[in-house]
Order: sequence, then C-alpha cells, then structure tokens
Amino acid sequence: MSTYSIVWETEGIEAENPIDAAQIAFDQIQEGYATSFTLLNEQTGEMHSVDLGEIEDEYLCRVTQYVSVFERNQNKTNT
Repeated sequence: MSTYSIVWETEGIEAENPIDAAQIAFDQIQEGYATSFTLLNEQTGEMHSVDLGEIEDEYLCRVTQYVSVFERNQNKTNT
C-alpha cells in the first residue's frame, strides 16, 4: 500500500473575503464538483492526475511536471 499527497485546485472563485471563498470551495467539493485531483506517491515520487468525472474514458494520466495555480498566476504577474 502506498501513501499519497493529494491536491485539488480551483480558480476564479469570486467572494467577499477569504472565508467565503474557502466556503465556496468546500461546497464545491461536497456537491461533487471536485472530480479532478493531482496525486503524488510519497514512496516513488510518481505524480498522476485522476479525473473521477471521466470514468467512461481514460481518467488516469501520469504527470511529468506539476505547476500549481499559485505558481501559474505568479508567473503571469512577473512577466
């Protein structure tokens, strides 16, 4: 059995404050909106992307380079 670190990210949540934004994200998870996750196998270092909303198709793919939403947005503002 392996141990995984798992990330779910979303962009563009409009809210009055950080607490409201977090609540909206939490509600999205509870309502099943969050179906795509990035996973890191802590033993092997392998990363995968899993989209549980695409079970009919290929929903597991290997990630060779992961750039977080925060990194992408920071790169946009620095260029």
